[in-house]
Amino acid sequence: MKKVILASSTALGLIWAAPALSQAQLPALLEGVEAMAGQNDTRIAYDNKKVGDDYSVEYSGLRIEEDAENGTVIEIDWLRIEPSASVPGQVTISVSPRINVTINENDIPPYTIEVLSDGVTATLDNIIPGAGGDAAATWNYVLNIPSLQLTGSGDNPIFNELSFAITGLTTMSSFTPASMTVASEGGWDAFIFAFDVNSYDGQRVAESGNMVDFAYDLAFDAVDERQMPDYMKGERNASFNFTAGSQSIEMAISGPDVTVDMTAQSVETDLSATMTDGIFAFNSRNGVANYQFNELVIEGTPVPPFMIALTSADMGLRLPLINSGDVEEASLKLSLENLTMPESLLAMIDPGQSIPRTPLNLNIDVLANVISRINWDDPDSSFDSGNPMDVVEVQDITIRQILLAAGGAEVSATGDATVDNSMGFPFPTGMVTITAKGVQTLVNALVQIGLVPQQQAGMAMGMIMGFARAEGADHYVSDIEFSPNGVTANGNALPF
Repeated sequence: MKKVILASSTALGLIWAAPALSQAQLPALLEGVEAMAGQNDTRIAYDNKKVGDDYSVEYSGLRIEEDAENGTVIEIDWLRIEPSASVPGQVTISVSPRINVTINENDIPPYTIEVLSDGVTATLDNIIPGAGGDAAATWNYVLNIPSLQLTGSGDNPIFNELSFAITGLTTMSSFTPASMTVASEGGWDAFIFAFDVNSYDGQRVAESGNMVDFAYDLAFDAVDERQMPDYMKGERNASFNFTAGSQSIEMAISGPDVTVDMTAQSVETDLSATMTDGIFAFNSRNGVANYQFNELVIEGTPVPPFMIALTSADMGLRLPLINSGDVEEASLKLSLENLTMPESLLAMIDPGQSIPRTPLNLNIDVLANVISRINWDDPDSSFDSGNPMDVVEVQDITIRQILLAAGGAEVSATGDATVDNSMGFPFPTGMVTITAKGVQTLVNALVQIGLVPQQQAGMAMGMIMGFARAEGADHYVSDIEFSPNGVTANGNALPF
């Protein structure tokens, strides 16, 4: 299969890189593609090849094989390549509704994958630029698959089951050779899959599920690993955006070390990542999700069935990676809403329900003004120096909110500080207010069920009461102040 893919990509590259050709030369160009495939140990055969008056080429009974005895064989009923009569350089490729792929390996019965569709077409622009003498500045293609189903069959020791179905797939892509920029957008209406495979180490994985309303767009420069630092230097940009509607999955794993039987559902997912002018940004948003573990055995130890659910999980990150000459904003946002812990697990450590079964909520919203100091020509000199200011110089920090609520307790923090970097190390000046509610009740419950020793609990509560002021029953507030005179809590010097 690897050789078939290599031959196909090489042939496509030959077409795209070809000098200006007239539409009448398409048949001759395809003959060159057939010859090149043969040079890559891939054999192309067909029952009939018809060249039309419009210079279209249609193959009947097309067969592509890397090795009929020990390799992959692709059989296509017909394949039609047709140059556009109205758009110079445009070619449309149409494929028959049935394709067979047979995987042959030594001493293993053949495995056949049947691909059925109601029409697959690919339109490629600027493949034959026409009179002009120069290759096109941008190559484009559009792929349309109204519906497609893939099913595997055969007595194979690896594949027990293989099935995929997709509807409403469309992609539009382009490639600009001068900048090596790849851009693409598209998506599908629905995707349904199921597979059951064995690995050589004795593990079996079975999975099925679906995803609807998937959409994406992306753009990046296709560079080798030596040019990857160009992104960090702000010399290249990239962007990725993905959205999906409802998703569901059923998964079973069995092996010598782990056994898993689980189901999961979620309603929506949005994800984006960009690298623009040396600034990395990542954002993700996940809606309601449920994870049901029906069976979980880890190294022979079974875990009772449990379910985890949450209302949403969001994350946002912004990191300046280059010194632009100006102060840049860095930020981190993270939130988990209503994460419900499984009662079956909680009951193992707290059968009397001493700990309130309130959902876990986490919210982090922090931003800072910074100057990146990383030397991307020699990044190790920055990261390995031992001086954090060789990586980033922080001007100020604002804690809009840090909140953790669970087990009936809640701890939150807000505040801000400016940072003095003139002394060779960062020194903050400012104040952070920490509020703790219900912590004493939770600590007492943890002591009661034996998770926390009484002595450690007493020391922790003693610290809270010694450096915080009471605002009510089991409600403590502490103002942590940073200044050139030291660090204080509610005016009392902290012991460090």
